[in-house]
Amino acid sequence: MPNRKDYTLEDKLKFTNTILKFYVDDSLVCNHLSNKLDWTSFESGFYSEEGLLLEKYAVDMKIEDIESQMGSFILNDNYNEFFPNYRLFEEDIESRSDSIFNLKNNLYYTTLPIFTDNGKFAFVGFSVISSLLSGYGEIIVFERKNNKWIEIERKQIWMH
Repeated sequence: MPNRKDYTLEDKLKFTNTILKFYVDDSLVCNHLSNKLDWTSFESGFYSEEGLLLEKYAVDMKIEDIESQMGSFILNDNYNEFFPNYRLFEEDIESRSDSIFNLKNNLYYTTLPIFTDNGKFAFVGFSVISSLLSGYGEIIVFERKNNKWIEIERKQIWMH
């Protein structure tokens, strides 16, 4: 089983695309994907005591090893091959609500996965916002069993 350091950026992008295919009902080119893969909006839920995600699945992992995987990544045309069924959405922070409101389809946000040191567990942040500004955000935990990733827990962070 590969450990945390064995996963390349390409591996992480493929993992993220697999997650999107599984959780998004209609993956035709009509949904939008934020071009920013970022943990910022998921961090508080990831570290919260009520979720106990780290205590359950990564008890021996150092905070700096987790945070080193929480960086932000901007998808550009070079990486769009990993997400061919989505239109990349670049947010304008100043007019964020207006630009999202004008979308006719859902806007999905996700993160690159965080892998535990032993490579047995992975954490992914995932959220969706509709054009009516309703949606939800959650952290999904996966376990690697028999060379496959299986969802074992979902922790809702917000709902609107």
